[in-house]
Amino acid sequence: MDDPSEATDSSDAALETMQPERRHGLGVTFSVAVLMAIVLVCLGAGGAFLYTRTQQPATFQGTTSSDSVAVESGEFSDTHNVSVTVAQIRSQSVMSPISGTVTHADCSAGAQIASGTSCISVDDRALPFVYLSVPAYRDMPVGVKGNDAKALNDELRHLGYAAPDSNTVTSATIAAYNALATAIGAPNATDNTIARSDFIWLPQQTVTVADSKMTYGGTIGEGDEMFSTSILPTSVTFSRTLSSGTLAAGDRTVSINGEQYTIPDGMTEVDDPDVVNAVLASPEYAQALSSANGAADGADAGGSGTIQISYSWSLATPLSVVSVPPSALYDVDGTQGCVVDAGTPHAVSIVASQLGRTMVTADDAFDHVDVPAPARAATCR
Repeated sequence: MDDPSEATDSSDAALETMQPERRHGLGVTFSVAVLMAIVLVCLGAGGAFLYTRTQQPATFQGTTSSDSVAVESGEFSDTHNVSVTVAQIRSQSVMSPISGTVTHADCSAGAQIASGTSCISVDDRALPFVYLSVPAYRDMPVGVKGNDAKALNDELRHLGYAAPDSNTVTSATIAAYNALATAIGAPNATDNTIARSDFIWLPQQTVTVADSKMTYGGTIGEGDEMFSTSILPTSVTFSRTLSSGTLAAGDRTVSINGEQYTIPDGMTEVDDPDVVNAVLASPEYAQALSSANGAADGADAGGSGTIQISYSWSLATPLSVVSVPPSALYDVDGTQGCVVDAGTPHAVSIVASQLGRTMVTADDAFDHVDVPAPARAATCR
């Protein structure tokens, strides 16, 4: 019979041989358990993160609260440079109505000649300048009718003489002309007739001598050119277009050569003689005209074209405005819009925008605005 002790030793030896493998298996199992635990923790954290992402506070869900911002009040004059377009001067010849010797000539280049004056004598006879809207083409005795007769009566009245308001030459016309002739030392009309040779026709009420053809003591024939004129424009054009934005509505004051002139709201073509004469007498115009003539290499300044010059203008009566951030405005339609102050809507009119601020006028007062305007603000109109 076998010895039991040997069997026991054999079992112990077998167990001893198997022990490392069991320990190894247990270690693997423990490592897998730890790894799975880590994975579960990560999954739990990720789920929690996703849960918190889906449960964002209301302040992170696309709504933006408004702040109350104080507004600034002041006056707005809307000052800009304005471009003024002036038609270039035109040239026209003035002809002698008689022949003879030039005994007086004070009409040098650059001199201005006005209707109702005289600067020329032929055969020691002073000749008045008279503007007619219709060129003088015939003698006009008492009783003659026509557009030329009407033009003569109109100009005599314009010069301050008592001519009739009609298209007929009357004794009153003759008396008015004789009063003019006497005032400048010219002969009176004879035989109740104003002859073509009694005066020098001017193409405009005021002209500038461009180039005189007369010489003192020289002779001149009937129909010869006495001098050429620079006919000045009778109107100028003010641009109301800005490079950005628009002009505020209202009469505007333009500064020309240190003087102020009012341009009515919306007006572009200005024929006010005071404004036109101020433009033509300004240093800006003189410089622009000189540059234009120089660019033409000495070509006749009477050619077609325009000259542009610039002045400063602003509202004649400044506006009382409130300056607000652009984002405070809502329900904007053209120049009309709304703002909110502490829940109360106010109707405003947009005047201009400058430096990131919008200037508005309002019928009622407010000192703060909500920025940005609430998404569900009540209408103000």
